[in-house]
Amino acid sequence: CIGNSIQGNKIFGNADLGIDLGTGGPNANDPLDPDGGANDGQNHPVLLAANGRYRTTIQGTLNSQAAGDYVIDFMVSPTRHPNGYGQGREWLGCVTVRADGQGNAAFTVNFTNPAPVMGWISSTATDEWGNTSEFSESVSISVAEAPDTDGDGMPDDYEAAWGFNGLIPRDWLMV
Repeated sequence: CIGNSIQGNKIFGNADLGIDLGTGGPNANDPLDPDGGANDGQNHPVLLAANGRYRTTIQGTLNSQAAGDYVIDFMVSPTRHPNGYGQGREWLGCVTVRADGQGNAAFTVNFTNPAPVMGWISSTATDEWGNTSEFSESVSISVAEAPDTDGDGMPDDYEAAWGFNGLIPRDWLMV
């Protein structure tokens, strides 16, 4: 079967893979994703980092068919599945990426909603024909202290999440 879009769902608490495209375990990504099978064996994203405190920033890559458009969905779960590949308890959002001529797409996405501290981020990729991948390997959410580059006492990620421009509105101050 192909064209099975799995987006915006809650898939978690499974003993096996949350999404399994038929090989009895996580599928390895292959360059330019030429294989067929269930959902054309759509490659999953590779997550490089996730951090969040006042907002959630996720970085990763996808290699799939050249010059294709892909929707990358991001989910968060409180625990990591024992096999290392994610599941998705809560949907965070998505971004559309376009692969270049070598099938590569890199992404950095910022969500203004913070993911739960000590959570795990995973993702899926869905191609233009509705084929959704298995879940990616999950990465833990880092909560490193953000810098305060303008010296106003608020971390930059907090300001970005709440739309501050470095100045706190006077009516928000307690005097």
